[in-house]
Amino acid sequence: MNHNHGDDRPCDVTRLGAVVVTYRPGDEVGSNILRIAAQVNHVCVVDNSERPYDWGGLDGKNITVISNAANLGIACALNQGVSMLFEHNIDDVLLFDQDSVIPDGFAEGMCRFRNRLSHVGASICAPNFVDVNSNTQAWFAQLGRWRYRSVWCEGEGKPPLRVNFAITSGTLFGREVWERLGRFRDDYFIDHVDSEYCLRAARSGIPVIINCGLLLQHAIGNRTVRKLLGVTIKPNNHSPLRRYYITRNGIRVMLEYGVSYPSFVFLSLARLVHETLAVMFFESERLAKLRAILRGVVDGLRGRMGPADTSAW
Repeated sequence: MNHNHGDDRPCDVTRLGAVVVTYRPGDEVGSNILRIAAQVNHVCVVDNSERPYDWGGLDGKNITVISNAANLGIACALNQGVSMLFEHNIDDVLLFDQDSVIPDGFAEGMCRFRNRLSHVGASICAPNFVDVNSNTQAWFAQLGRWRYRSVWCEGEGKPPLRVNFAITSGTLFGREVWERLGRFRDDYFIDHVDSEYCLRAARSGIPVIINCGLLLQHAIGNRTVRKLLGVTIKPNNHSPLRRYYITRNGIRVMLEYGVSYPSFVFLSLARLVHETLAVMFFESERLAKLRAILRGVVDGLRGRMGPADTSAW
């Protein structure tokens, strides 16, 4: 893909907004939000914390806070925020997690990048990222029909990468993508919300493109890097509940998109094996997490979606 095509005109930041989803935020989250607010026209913060958080006057100026007073899941929160911005004269939205720290010029850099890809048409753009816990560079999947391969950004001067998946945080898309693809899947609640949306985009001919020239600092769980019989294993140290959602929703995405993308089934099964080995050999609460994985498989196959029913746990 040639990155010199398209239009490199300055961005109209008056039409650019951002959604930040928060859950029991720490003190540093306010400064993260202010950094984002300085680069866009409007920020919609959607807080899924059970108890209202004291934002200390952050709500105002170009920041709107929606307090759900309950954990409604990341998909629902994203839908709330994106819908609000598109209803208020915003044409393009950036999505962020609460712990994402953006560098100066990030929003305009992503917007200019998307402008250079105007020849592609509607697209979902995302930055390169590094996991701050394991200090590892992101890798991205490119799906063929029966095989997939892993690709990396090889440097800032490299062309954009066309991939099949991107993490939610730092993603940029416009009104046309939202109108063509619709809302994020509320019933997924959390985990694989981004995977499902990216596969839905692929089915509709909307590419996912990585901007190798911008790097986002991002945290994936509490990831570490370990070795098992000489093989690198990356335990994420997610809670049993998150293990359940990751497994259940991964099964659902496989069932819903496996016929169109058989290679995604192979990729997902490889990840499931990797994550199960990480739990068995390197993580705490092993038994609870293995039970959660098993429940996730059963509920995924049955199609039991929405918030987890933990009453029987």
